Amino acid sequence: MSLRQPHAAFGLPTKDLDIIVVDDSKATLMIIRSILLAMKVARVRTFESAPAAMDAIMTDPANMLIVDWMMSPIDGIVLTQAIRKHKEASVATLPAIMLTSSPTQELVERALKIGIHAVLAKPIAPADLQKRIQSILQDRRQFIKDETSGLWQLDGAIDLLIAQRKRQSQYRHARNQYIAVAQQKAQKVVDKIAHEAAAPAKSESFSSAPIQVARVVEKATVRGRPAGFGARRSGQESTT
Repeated sequence: MSLRQPHAAFGLPTKDLDIIVVDDSKATLMIIRSILLAMKVARVRTFESAPAAMDAIMTDPANMLIVDWMMSPIDGIVLTQAIRKHKEASVATLPAIMLTSSPTQELVERALKIGIHAVLAKPIAPADLQKRIQSILQDRRQFIKDETSGLWQLDGAIDLLIAQRKRQSQYRHARNQYIAVAQQKAQKVVDKIAHEAAAPAKSESFSSAPIQVARVVEKATVRGRPAGFGARRSGQESTT
């Protein structure tokens, strides 16, 4: 039978939260710290590297983690995986929020697989962070230990991932259908305009013929009298 455990912050009031924040940007650490203190959490510990944060978690476990994805030499994904494999359930079930400047679909899927509760895009909006924290405190999903890998996985995370992929597939299908219909409608409009433009052009070519003939006659008159007209005139004058 698989071991099940609620996450470490479930049901806690905000004022009792002990949060560890990990980011290699001092500016980001200062911003998040100020947001958390404004929420009146019990304790905020900040670290600029994953190893330093891991040491703190091992010696004095927190009940929530906020971690940046892109860090060197150990990034947020690797740190969270190490936490999920810890032998102590109180450490392994630490709920986590991941921060990133590049919230790609690949990252979101990787985060879901290792039991990340939420992914937030930088720059961090205070309201978004507060909302995610409150949501985690009320999240009843439990962690389940995979006896084969030893990894604690968030219950329903895989189902959520499958559902998300299905929604994306449906969205792409609907978008492609919309584009195809729009292209067909656009082509019909183009064909109609081309047809209407061709019809007047044809009739205009016939209706303008008398005008063109008149212009030729006018030019000939300006240059001189029409052929035969002068000959007849001079013939008449010589006869007289």
